[in-house]
Order: sequence, then structure tokens, then C-alpha cells
Amino acid sequence: MAITSLIFPSSAWLSDPGLTWTGRTAPTESGLARGAGFNQKAIALPDVPRRFWLEAGDGDFEVTVAADHADSAWIEEVEFWLEGSTVTVTETSLSARTGVEGFSCVIDASATTSDGDAELYATIRPVNGYERLIGPITIHLNYNGTISRAARYVDWSSGDDSYDGTSATYISGTTGPWKTINKAQTTAPDGAVVNVAAGTYLEDSNSGGISANDRVLTIRAADGLALGDVIVDRTSRDSPASYLQIRRRYAEFIGIAFDHARIDMIWGAYPTGVYNFVGCSFIDGNGLQGPQTSYYAPTQAGQYLFRPNEGQWNFLQDCSIANYVAAGAHIYLNTTAEVSADSLFYDTGQAGLEYNGAFGFTVSQPSEFPQRIHPETSLTVSSAVYSDPNTVITFSDTPDLAKTAETLKFLTGTLAGQEFTAVSQDNGADTITVSGDASAAGSGDTAWAWLIFHADSMQFAAGNDYENLLFQRYKATGITSQPWLFQPWTGNYVKDLAMQNCIFDQYGGGNEISQWRDEHVHIVIRNVTHTGTETTFRADSGGFALTDCLIVDSVWNTMDSTGTFPSSGITIDNNWFEAGLERGTNSDGGSVNYDSEYYPSGITKISTGSVLGYDYYNRARQGSSIVGAVALQSAPAPRTYPSNSAAYLL
Repeated sequence: MAITSLIFPSSAWLSDPGLTWTGRTAPTESGLARGAGFNQKAIALPDVPRRFWLEAGDGDFEVTVAADHADSAWIEEVEFWLEGSTVTVTETSLSARTGVEGFSCVIDASATTSDGDAELYATIRPVNGYERLIGPITIHLNYNGTISRAARYVDWSSGDDSYDGTSATYISGTTGPWKTINKAQTTAPDGAVVNVAAGTYLEDSNSGGISANDRVLTIRAADGLALGDVIVDRTSRDSPASYLQIRRRYAEFIGIAFDHARIDMIWGAYPTGVYNFVGCSFIDGNGLQGPQTSYYAPTQAGQYLFRPNEGQWNFLQDCSIANYVAAGAHIYLNTTAEVSADSLFYDTGQAGLEYNGAFGFTVSQPSEFPQRIHPETSLTVSSAVYSDPNTVITFSDTPDLAKTAETLKFLTGTLAGQEFTAVSQDNGADTITVSGDASAAGSGDTAWAWLIFHADSMQFAAGNDYENLLFQRYKATGITSQPWLFQPWTGNYVKDLAMQNCIFDQYGGGNEISQWRDEHVHIVIRNVTHTGTETTFRADSGGFALTDCLIVDSVWNTMDSTGTFPSSGITIDNNWFEAGLERGTNSDGGSVNYDSEYYPSGITKISTGSVLGYDYYNRARQGSSIVGAVALQSAPAPRTYPSNSAAYLL
């Protein structure tokens, strides 16, 4: 594997007496078509946020660009450009910093003589197809410490928002820490470091000025604190709004825990904001046993951890999500979501749908995913009247029931902890009728009402075009989750999307399947393991189309089609199928197994063999271990459908 190359801004950049030199003779994207073969544009993403700091203690810093392309020879080279200097990398390596496999360069800390804001670009050149330019990535280079970063302090127990925030402890007059993080983010100077003391911060305000800062504001847990020592919370769920707002253009949060029992979403107020979260947690404070506390409403946190916003960009690294939805970030890097749903959900109204992806993102849905249907934290019982075989429960305070309940669980009173199946609901009368005798429920008792949320691990939903999306080492396992759904709707498309070294395991008994619907252009599926349920082409849906798509070196349960199996626009090569019959009037029929190949008419066979040197677990591939996301020396024996894939996902 290649050794990463060193790069630093040119001597002309370093000799500039100012502290900001951005966009100097920036490279342009040629759109050059290289070689022959698929007309796809290279798919590529960096493993860094769009804007971040590099300081003295960071030392040499590696940046890796992961890429995939329909041609089996993959990418020929990646040229990095940093303020006038270039390096070209021709072989892939495994990033020691992030575990991303791709083309890497190292920003040389020892070469710096000046500090400032530098712009990094990368041009990705495939053997066949079109070049892609990614960037700019703005780096606040401060290796010499000449860029002043003001220190500010927040302390919930001893602070006051009338203080100036310049001291960790109260000194006198107005010299002392702020009380709230909201005050810090709306007041701290550009590029400041806000140190947050241990405590639970009730961030009940979204007010204050929205700062168009030029350099990233850092909000971090103070030195010596562990994750969970600083918790962002609220007094009540919908006060002052359903979302917690970040009122800076550029901000990063380090080591902060967000309690989503009372926070629906996080929303950056600045339309083109960049928001980085490193080592943070997003956890429903009610615990993993749930139920999920966000209520079901299409524009609320039923689908999103981060609220969609025009141009906003969110980056998660080394974060954890528990008992909450995970969607809304643009890049997930080495992040886990436990008891989660809709982890990669892209929907109408979510702009900036280029440059999205995941590098090391693990999502589990070990049980059916319940979702509360009311915005209130709980429902309060007014009366319970039993008439065999059902009980009519009437609630006080006119609750807002956004959907039809499936289950009612009592939280307090004689029936605390007991669940009842809902059989009907009358929102006008504020009643839910449940099966069985629940007459022991008394006035003032509280309850939750929920439905079982249909989850899609990866969904590209209606009304948008999607382009340049790359998923490497994404693992989604669940009992009811639909592994993926390409559904941009007629007139829209999913374009230039690649999955590599990904695992999808739907091990429940439900009927959820992966689906290809509508228009697909340049979809590349390589070294994927997809088990437990089928993958279906919805060829009989209006607007269905495939153009230059590739499925290679992967493991599947079954693959089929509604209507006629696609006869053009896709190559399915060197895959292993667990079981099943392909359906559709144009299918081969019969069983398929390891080394089976299906070539729709009009598609030229390309060479087989994995171009990925590492598997999902970053283990080097050896021998014949080229199929699927997990490196094996030989293919496993076929199994009966359905079945848990854990036997060989080791």
C-alpha cells in the first residue's frame, strides 16, 4: 500500500504577511472524460469536516479521500492542492487516524512558518469516467499559535449570563463564567474556545444574535471531564421550540452529551452553517428500554436528529446515539447508533444532498422501534370505563395525537408498567380504546401511546435529486428495518452513489425488503453483505430506470424484480446468493450460488476481483476472500431463508 505524501502551502502562501489567504488560484474541475467505459463521475468524499482547526498539539495531520467508481480498476490518482502546492497519490492506504481506506496526504506541521486559513482541494481522476473536484475544505492553520483564540467559560452551578464569561470562577463585578451554552455561542468572539464545566444545562432559549463568524467556535467539555459530565437538556420538551438551535455559522462541539428526552432536533440557524460534533452523545434520557420519546410527525424529530436546512452541513466523528433517530448528518465517521432507526434518511426539504456518506457507522435496531404519537411527555388519564371486552380511556388536557396508537403503556398508578393494545381512537373525544380491562387506571395516572415505527436503515425519499454519496463500512442490523430504499420519485434520481464494505442484516420475520425504485444512475455496490431479506428492483413502478449501475463481489440473500427483471443498464457480476428464486419474466430462474453471474443484455462483462484491500473490520483481504464485506477464505455454504447471518459475520 502507498505511503501518504506530505503537503504544505506554497512558499508564496507562507510569505503573505496577512493571516488569511483563501481560494488563491483555486483549481477548477475540468469535467474531463478519461478512458473508455462507464460514463460515471468519480464518487469521492474526504474524512474531515468542511472547516476545522489544526493547532500546535495536532502535529502532522492526515487527510484521506475515499473513492469508488464503476470501473473495476477504480481510481487512477488523487491530486491534493493546498494553497499553491500539490501532491499526487496513486495508491490507496488505510488511514491510521480514521480507518478510512482511500488516498491520503499529510499536512506537514514542521514546514509551517505562518498561520492562517488555507483551502484544501482534491481532484479525483478515474481510469475511466469523469474527474471530480471536492473542496474547498477550509483549515484554520494555527501551528504557531499566532491566531488568537479567546478562552471563555460556562458553569451552570456558579455562572450567570450577565457575567462576561472570561473566568472559570466568579472573581468580582461581572467577571465570571456564563451560565448557559446559548449565551456562550451567541456572545463568544470569533474562533474562541468555550470551556464548559460539569453539569446539566437547561438550554431553554433559542434567542440571541446569529453570528456569521469566519472561524469555527469550539464548545468543549472542560479538561478532565468524561462524556456525560456535561449534559445539554431542557426544562420541557417544546419550550421554546421543538429544536435546539445553534446560532453560529461555524461551530464544533467536543465531549458534550445531548439528552433527547426533551430535545427533538438540533438545528443550525445559519443557512450555510458547518457544525462538527466530535466525541459527543445523543441519547434519550429515558434509557434504552424506551419507548422512543420523539413523537411521530413528518416535520419533527420522528425522522431527524438534525433538522434539514438549506445548505447546512453536519459532521459526526466518534459519536454515539442511543434510543433515538440518527438521520440528518452529512458525514458519519466511526459513530454508533444503538436502538435507532432511519439512520441514513434523506428527504424532501433537506438541501445539500451532495457529499453525504458514512465511514464506519454502525446502527442496530434489536427490537421493534416504538415511537410516541404525542408531543406531550406523557398523557394524563381522566377516566377509564370498561365494557367487555374493551376499556375506553379518556385523557385530560386535550392531547395532540398525531397518529393512530398501536399500544398504550401506563407509567404511573395501579397499572404502571402494563401495556394494552389499542383498538380505536377518537381524537375529538380525547379517547383511546384498548383491548382488555384497564379500568384500574385512575384519574391523574400517566401513560404513553405509541406505534411501531417502520424504519429504513438507508432511505432516499421523495422529491429530491441525490448525487455523490459514498458509504464505506456502514453496518445496519435490525429486526424490522428495511435495509435500503431508493425512492426519489418520478422526475428525480439517485446518482453517483457507492456502497463498499457495508453490511445489511435484517434478521426479523417481517416483510421489509431493500428496494430500487424510480431512476438510478451510476449506482455502485461493491463488497456488500446483504442478508436476511431480499433485494428487489421495482421495475413495474413508474419512472423506473437503470443507467450504468454495477453490483459486484457481494453476498445476497436473494435478488429479484417486480415485473420484468432489468435487462439493461446494470451489471451483476461475481456475487454469491444465499437462497431463493429470482422472479420476473426475464429472470434465469432456479437457484444461484457462489460465482454466479447475471448479465442483462447490452452490458459488457468487466473483470472481476475485489479492488478493496480491506474488509469491513479493516482486515486485509487474502486469497479468495473477495466477496462480501467480511474477509473470508472461501464462501460459506448456502443457508435456508430466512436466517440470522451472524454465523459468518464474525
